[in-house]
Amino acid sequence: MAVGEIGYDSMTPAEDTALAAQLQLAADHGLPALVHTPHRDKLAGLRRTLDVVRESALPTDRVLVDHLNETTVKEAKDSGAWLGFSVYPDTKMDEERMVALLRAYGPSRSW
Repeated sequence: MAVGEIGYDSMTPAEDTALAAQLQLAADHGLPALVHTPHRDKLAGLRRTLDVVRESALPTDRVLVDHLNETTVKEAKDSGAWLGFSVYPDTKMDEERMVALLRAYGPSRSW
């Protein structure tokens, strides 16, 4: 169905190599990719992720970038990727924050 969940944790050179290879695997097999944004320094991680996606053979609109929040959603949406949100009221995104993001950015391309 897809390649993933792939992406960064610590944003190391080894992770750069692995992410690029996994995106190539998705492109080679005509599959979308589910990409995880790191828990730490989310905006820098999103930007690094999108750079690797843009350098890959996989079109950005075949990528679902997950674990977005208020600091990352605008850049992810502007990239043309699909938007993923993990709603965990006690540890990540609660319902009120999610509704606010949907009101601000709309539901288009959101999961």
